[in-house]
Amino acid sequence: MKRVPIRRYTSSIIVGILSTMALTLRSTSSAAFSNSSSFFSQSMDAVGVLGAVGSFSMMTGIGYIVYRIYPLLSVATIRVKVVNCILSAAIASSTILPRMAPDPSLERGSIQAQTHEQAMRSSTSFILCLALQVLALSMFVFAILCWLEDIAAKYMDRSKMEVSEQELQNVADPKSVSHKIWRILASFIDFTPKHILITTIIIFVCWMPVLIINGPAIIGVDAMVQLIQYKTGHVWDPMLMNELPGYRAQDHHPVFDTLLYGLFDQLGVFLGNEIAGMRVLIICQSLFAAFSLAVALAWIRRRTSLPDGAVVAILFFSALLPAFPMYMSIVLKDTTWLPFFVLWCVLFYECVYRVRKHERLTISLITAVVVFGIVGGLTKKTSVYVTGLSLLALALFAHKNRVRVALMALLPPILVAIVIPATLFSPLRIAPGGPQEAISVPMQQVAKVAIDKWPELSPKDKKAIEKVIDVKEAHQHWNRNSSDYVKHYAYRQDATKLDRTKFMAIWARLFFRYPGEYFKAALYLAIPFVVHDTYYYTSAVRCGWWEAGGRSLFPGYEECALSHGQKTIAVPLVSLLNKIPPFSLLGSEAVYVLWIPLVAMGFVVIRREYGKLLFTLPFVFTWLNLLALPAHQVRYSLGFLFCFALMIAVPFIREESRNTSIADDQVVSATLDE
Repeated sequence: MKRVPIRRYTSSIIVGILSTMALTLRSTSSAAFSNSSSFFSQSMDAVGVLGAVGSFSMMTGIGYIVYRIYPLLSVATIRVKVVNCILSAAIASSTILPRMAPDPSLERGSIQAQTHEQAMRSSTSFILCLALQVLALSMFVFAILCWLEDIAAKYMDRSKMEVSEQELQNVADPKSVSHKIWRILASFIDFTPKHILITTIIIFVCWMPVLIINGPAIIGVDAMVQLIQYKTGHVWDPMLMNELPGYRAQDHHPVFDTLLYGLFDQLGVFLGNEIAGMRVLIICQSLFAAFSLAVALAWIRRRTSLPDGAVVAILFFSALLPAFPMYMSIVLKDTTWLPFFVLWCVLFYECVYRVRKHERLTISLITAVVVFGIVGGLTKKTSVYVTGLSLLALALFAHKNRVRVALMALLPPILVAIVIPATLFSPLRIAPGGPQEAISVPMQQVAKVAIDKWPELSPKDKKAIEKVIDVKEAHQHWNRNSSDYVKHYAYRQDATKLDRTKFMAIWARLFFRYPGEYFKAALYLAIPFVVHDTYYYTSAVRCGWWEAGGRSLFPGYEECALSHGQKTIAVPLVSLLNKIPPFSLLGSEAVYVLWIPLVAMGFVVIRREYGKLLFTLPFVFTWLNLLALPAHQVRYSLGFLFCFALMIAVPFIREESRNTSIADDQVVSATLDE
């Protein structure tokens, strides 16, 4: 029998003990660190919840996993170890370090409570415990990543092989019944119209139970304001909270969405039940979202070396995870935009694929990219920044396609942000969105500096700041969790473009003097990147600002009240999903916003296939977009959830075409071109 090195046992035991301590201490509140007695008492309580058997079982299980994976650690190259160390540290920090953030449950005016809480979080024992947790979780995640990289390596190696489809399947899958079943199921995932329809129906049917219990509809606050504008002509600015007389609509929320929601509302009235129109809208957008996922999966199966079993698993994951249909049951610009963005991402991937193979982009593909870019921008204005910047970055590497890619990048932003507002808003009496939207985060940060450091500012800076922000109002309504309050109450409506330009210059300069205040003021921007919220969601059928009116809309439902299905099933279901593993982790926002993209990029770097990083451009610019938003809401990062399969696929995208699949590649190209 081959002798196992003693260090393999030792490392497994150490990781098991540290991970057990970290996991059991994770539920301990920061109050435990106010003194040594409290620390040991509450720490033992946390361990006691598991009991001796539970703690030992957890330690043994974690240790066994590391024991099995240890050989992979010993043969891993320095490059693999360094990249996985960085990835594991980021994942562990996103899980543990959120406890360092101020407790949002503290009252805003309770200075003593905040001071006491901050003191406890600054204690040595608290810091040491956090360090222990980060270290232990990093070690465990590091071992898992080495194991995953080893599994993925053989499939990533196949991305460079020119083998036949049959040889590929023989290499990928053992000759077993289970793998034959996977291949049969995967055969329905391709660009054949019949198979796209079947995949779409499978996803939609699996979503139906959640759509029903989360129904008849969830009409977000923004959508209610838009419906009020459409039906009553009552235009009310939800940011400044004032009337806009003389206008028929406002572009704070996309006018395209307002028109769409209004038409479906009219359909409901025509059918004799206003809410029925929203039900039809939800069915349509759910079918469209399912179709976009089916197209993404078809592209993944044709253009990547992922095994059939993985593609089918992704299909059923998308169909069965409740987070997908929960958001499809909402009438909101973010959910209306999602299917267009997923399809645009598929087209973008195809463009990158052809650019890397030095193939010329066809006019039909360019047209499709532009059209989906425009529609995406009309349904959600920030979309054009993500799509436009992604294509501009791609143009730098496009060589003979550079001009075409640049045109694809520039046309949608020019049309959506310049041409349409300039030509249509005035004759249609559409009020533009407020200019404070673009500078909301700088306003939040400068307001924080003005509140805390006002005496230190020069008279010239004070005067320039006061022309844009009412510092007194900003102080009175300060909220560290959102810049909406600064926009609502402190923005001076008479501020000119020159005033805002000078304000932005001051914002850039003050960053170097007060980086700490800037960071504290916008700490909420880090929430999508840490384990905090989940994508499980339910809410009232209708809910809006009472100042905007609209109580006559959907009269069968009370304001901000849950339907019977939401109250009796959806709310308990969301609570359950957020508490029980593995659903609590599978629905976590950070898994899709941070973990999956980082691991995919890390695997690409390990393989030194840097060109594949071009596929990740939409997600990189979505990260930047999240860091410029006025508040954190899970709906802002839905693009990561619905595009998770495309992100996973990046390391497995084939470098060369298979010899026997040239015709298939032509079919894919023709399908996407059409």
